[in-house]
Amino acid sequence: MKHTVRSWWCLLALASLPFAGCGGGEGGESSSTGDGSGSTSSGGEAQGGGTHGSDEGTAAWPGDGSEAQPQGEPVAAEDGMEVEGILGSLAQSTITRAMSQRMGRFSDCFAQRYDALPVLAGAATLAFRVRGDGSVRWVHLVNSTVGDRETERCVLGAAAGMRFTPGPVGGDAEFQDTIELQAPDDVRPPVAWQPSRLRATLRTAGSGLRTCNVPGDDLRITVYVDPGATVAAVGASFVPRDPSADSQAALDCVTQAVARWPFPDPGSYTAKVTFEAP
Repeated sequence: MKHTVRSWWCLLALASLPFAGCGGGEGGESSSTGDGSGSTSSGGEAQGGGTHGSDEGTAAWPGDGSEAQPQGEPVAAEDGMEVEGILGSLAQSTITRAMSQRMGRFSDCFAQRYDALPVLAGAATLAFRVRGDGSVRWVHLVNSTVGDRETERCVLGAAAGMRFTPGPVGGDAEFQDTIELQAPDDVRPPVAWQPSRLRATLRTAGSGLRTCNVPGDDLRITVYVDPGATVAAVGASFVPRDPSADSQAALDCVTQAVARWPFPDPGSYTAKVTFEAP
């Protein structure tokens, strides 16, 4: 089974910039990240088959411009880079190490679903806010092509229990990281559908999602459709307007509603499609 991890490290500027992302959950468990199956450094190869790379970007949650300035000196990463939060800063090397150590738990979330959904694969972008003690204040699934609510919920739970050591300097810090896992090598990938295949479906059923009262924007949905037009799994993500609020109920509502939609028949093999909600 091939596991690939891609990271987009976000230099969170002091100015209030838009924070690209979607829904998730709050951090609760405060456990060590040392339970993973392998560790990596940026651009290195994980023992469990995962790779870890980085691309520079910028992101921040919307604010009113009144955020406190960072206090104290940022924690310098080994490569001279760091991730700066609205209130504090967290070393990129700390994030890389913690995410790599957690890959075993993330991989387990996928593996436990392979019997029911052999073609399961996709990327999940997680948005974190980390307390000064290194525990997770909240984490949200800000974008996902995984397409399975059960797997996405498991990934969020594993992320919520992470600890980043040393913790941020100067207050809480925020960042994004993307994990991507592929299906086993001997499994044929699903047929990729374009969103245009769902025009009739969205016209018929799309408006029903309004009853879910999704508290955010950029709602994206991924669906696996089996032969016979049977929905095999659904996943979803969105950008929460209030990242401190829980978004699990809205995600459950969306995925349960979409699972009842009428979809085209893919023919002889499972199809997969990701689309933005109308």
